[in-house]
Amino acid sequence: MTSLVGIDDYIDNGVKTSICVMLVLLVIVVLQGCAFFPQKPPQEELLTTPITGRVTMQYGSERDTAAFRFAEYHDRTVIDITGNLGLGRAQISIFQETVDIRTSTGSVARLDRHGEVFVDTLGVALPVDSFIFWIHGVPNPNIDFERTGQMSATQSTFLQSGFEIRASNFTVANEKAKRRVEIQPRHQLNSGTALLTLSYDVNES
Repeated sequence: MTSLVGIDDYIDNGVKTSICVMLVLLVIVVLQGCAFFPQKPPQEELLTTPITGRVTMQYGSERDTAAFRFAEYHDRTVIDITGNLGLGRAQISIFQETVDIRTSTGSVARLDRHGEVFVDTLGVALPVDSFIFWIHGVPNPNIDFERTGQMSATQSTFLQSGFEIRASNFTVANEKAKRRVEIQPRHQLNSGTALLTLSYDVNES
């Protein structure tokens, strides 16, 4: 006996086929979308909590101010500067062998990190290997220094690589404790010019 298939069965089969086709197309679109928009790589792990604060460069009666961020990663140390200082925006990336300096104009300068490397991005030529310690208010342990004042967890004064570094903690009413680090070329100590000052929250160091 021959079974007859009604028109309703044809319609049901047609609907099922259309749904299957649409599901296949949807999977293809999703897979292509993943190829065009790959997942973001995981954020790099920081070695310490970044330091964020203000940096001021004083030339006699003139002052330039900018915001800075100091972050230490496994393979490099990065200093971001946003503001004036004649730059607008700049980034200093300190690797084991090189120092890269990027400015807001898109220019990139790469310096060999053999011997003492000086970078003038902050307004005065600073030795990179020592500056990454000075920002914490401590001398570079790999270079001789001269103690010229108190040396403690909250206050320190010393000479190193031709600069005097003065670091101290202070508190402003109703605000977190802050640290101020002053860096000045030794030959200009009495003139009051070329004074670089960094200030940031102590609990961010």
